[in-house]
Amino acid sequence: MIAQLERVKVSRPVARVSRRIARSTPDAASLGQPDRRCAAKVSSGPCRKGTAVKFASCLRDWLSAFRLVYEAYTRTGLAAPNPRGMRITPYQLLPTTEVLVATDGDRAVCTLSLVCDGLLGLPLEDVYADEVACRRKQGLVLAEVSCLANGQEGDRSAFSIVLQLMRLCAQSAKARGVDQLVIAVHPHHAPFYERFFGFERFGEQRSYGAVLDAPAVALALDLNHLAENHPQGYERLFGRSFSADQLAYRPMPDHLRREFALGMPDLAMSNECVRKNQPQADSPVACVNCKNLCRSRALIALKTPASVAL
Repeated sequence: MIAQLERVKVSRPVARVSRRIARSTPDAASLGQPDRRCAAKVSSGPCRKGTAVKFASCLRDWLSAFRLVYEAYTRTGLAAPNPRGMRITPYQLLPTTEVLVATDGDRAVCTLSLVCDGLLGLPLEDVYADEVACRRKQGLVLAEVSCLANGQEGDRSAFSIVLQLMRLCAQSAKARGVDQLVIAVHPHHAPFYERFFGFERFGEQRSYGAVLDAPAVALALDLNHLAENHPQGYERLFGRSFSADQLAYRPMPDHLRREFALGMPDLAMSNECVRKNQPQADSPVACVNCKNLCRSRALIALKTPASVAL
């Protein structure tokens, strides 16, 4: 991650996916309307009756998703408690990141974030910088599946909900020009991702600071060759297609990104700088003292409006 942040210019693959995202950008103002303006439910498969699988598109969706991730991560020892009761990373403040949610009424029951490669790079570069850089040199466009949390672990329908979110994630990534999806998972879970979806391991086991030094391995899913490499995985993720409207790009609007950043305790040192529109750093430099909510990264994210391609 730090190596990536030292680059001020955006690589060609990143620029290409950013332009594609920009061309499909809706009116950002419409995304910040009250809850009644939330996106319509997606009819996507055998989820429990009443469950909607969709992109977060209103404040209620994002709040519910960030709270669910916080609850799941603190319960399993992957994050320390904080006064806000939410887990938000600087990557989620970028216009190249989208949050996917499965909701039951007003409550998120499962969520993940699709982090397309952009100005801050990818979250797992904190521990797999060289491996990611190697893929970029091959001209591959990357995106990361991040902040996956399931609040229905004891429910029989939980797996089908996760599967529907992964389907929406994979198909939307493909629509945005992504070549490979990457993810950092616990070593015990890696065989499932490899067997069921067709992910392949590209990074050895390491301690991951963003989740309190829990062990992780890096996996990649080749979207371009999945059909021939893993037909069953392809059928599970692409066998039933979402419509173009369901896959439409839905980033967090600028005013909400700013509000979330200003309210994050870990950004207290940066708050005055943001309010005065005088960021502490004009170049993307990682904060070496912070493992997760890096102040400088969040400030960089806030500099990039959702209506402008990187």
